[in-house]
Amino acid sequence: RPYRKYQRTATAIPSGGEPEPCEPRTTNGWKGPGRRHRPSLPDHEPVRANATVPRESLASARTVTVLLMTEPVNVSREISASPEQLYAMVSDVTRMGEWSPENEGGEWLGGLTAAQVGARFRATNRVGKKSWKMVATVIDAEPGRRFSFRVSAGPVKVSEWGYTFDPTPNGCRVTESWTDLRPGWFKPLARLSTGVSDRATHNRSGMEQTLEHLAAVAESGARPG
Repeated sequence: RPYRKYQRTATAIPSGGEPEPCEPRTTNGWKGPGRRHRPSLPDHEPVRANATVPRESLASARTVTVLLMTEPVNVSREISASPEQLYAMVSDVTRMGEWSPENEGGEWLGGLTAAQVGARFRATNRVGKKSWKMVATVIDAEPGRRFSFRVSAGPVKVSEWGYTFDPTPNGCRVTESWTDLRPGWFKPLARLSTGVSDRATHNRSGMEQTLEHLAAVAESGARPG
């Protein structure tokens, strides 16, 4: 048969002896059971059953999945006030509702009354008829320079918010940033609980309003915090 891959060969039976066993062979030299097809692996060493495969060999064949983190949203505004004054206003989480269109204010947890690294606070948020609470942990507290915190929903990291204060000849340039830390499975749940489908666009608009309100209070000479 023209497509037959295995050929059997045998020697003559010696007088008074047993015949030598036939040996299946393939055109690439592999010896094994008489199957109709056996793919060859010319670029790899044969692997025996229960053999230990070196880690470096596994690494070369492993599929690597890269998780792409959402690009941060940044909004900046120059305000005619000192970095120290603006830091004091922003880091007082009990006053967040004065500038944020979504956050209604926060309360320090654990008996603390001011921002410090590791301090936790609970914030209340509202969008339309939807209302929810989140717990945040301060990760930067440098007066006049930077204030930031990470928001969580139980064990799930939700987002990171930051404010940087850069002196300018006329006051200070404030930059508010937001980074989405939510895992993919959490986002549909967040849409249901907050009513916000496009969080990045929604937050950019809210951040612009936040800095506008912050500037209005700071530049009016009102209580700096």
